Amino acid sequence: MSSLRIEQLQVSLANVPLLRDINLSLRAGCVYSIVGANGAGKSTLLKSIVREVPRTCGNVYLGEKLLDQVAPLQIARSLAVLPQNSQLNFPFTVAEVVGLSRTPHETGRVLDSTIVNEAISALDITYLKHRLYTALSGGEKQRVQIARVLAQIWRQEDTALPRVLLLDEPTAFLDLGHQQQLMHLVQSFAAQGVTVLMVMHDINLAANFSDDIIAMQCGEIVAQGAPHSVLTAELIEQLFQARVHLLKEQGDAWFYALQQGSGIPGQR
Repeated sequence: MSSLRIEQLQVSLANVPLLRDINLSLRAGCVYSIVGANGAGKSTLLKSIVREVPRTCGNVYLGEKLLDQVAPLQIARSLAVLPQNSQLNFPFTVAEVVGLSRTPHETGRVLDSTIVNEAISALDITYLKHRLYTALSGGEKQRVQIARVLAQIWRQEDTALPRVLLLDEPTAFLDLGHQQQLMHLVQSFAAQGVTVLMVMHDINLAANFSDDIIAMQCGEIVAQGAPHSVLTAELIEQLFQARVHLLKEQGDAWFYALQQGSGIPGQR
């Protein structure tokens, strides 16, 4: 059974189609990465799921329930979203920012505090716990926001619905070490039965840490499947107008590299 299902979803703005006939069936316990060039519709797809962007038509199901008919409080206990840009200008501490995620729940201050501490520890930001969020670097803020959305759906016991995590460019601002740490954490979270759908620009991270790749172009899904069957040099050239080759294969790890002088001018 799908934990998140999207049927015939379309989005238009001023009669300009942004998404066309999106159909997806996402399983619990899996990590899905959406890849594609700027303007392909990746972020719009995430936003349309939660109606931040109005849908022209189509339905979204959380488990067997039509998402539009689920109470907002129940959605907040089951579905967490990391937007591309998280704006917060109030002088809250890191612990307070992460703690905001527990607002939809009725689990009590003691348990909520434990969950907040566990999420903070998972993102390796315990040393920042009492620092003001507004004084942090971009990478530190990103890790705080990721801890916040994880804490929002930390336990299956807090909801009768499937848990879904939507991440829009989660590795933005992160250094190499914290990118790797985050991707392992995402896989670990999915292993607990969470469905993870994320927008990724780094093809190597998407290839090595996803169960499925969803390739988008001009508002449509043009390919979906296992990373190394979808992310061929030919498709990457089609999506990005950039030529790549498989640089190295070691065990299950795949690495793509741009070919020197690989830009294809005049085709964007």
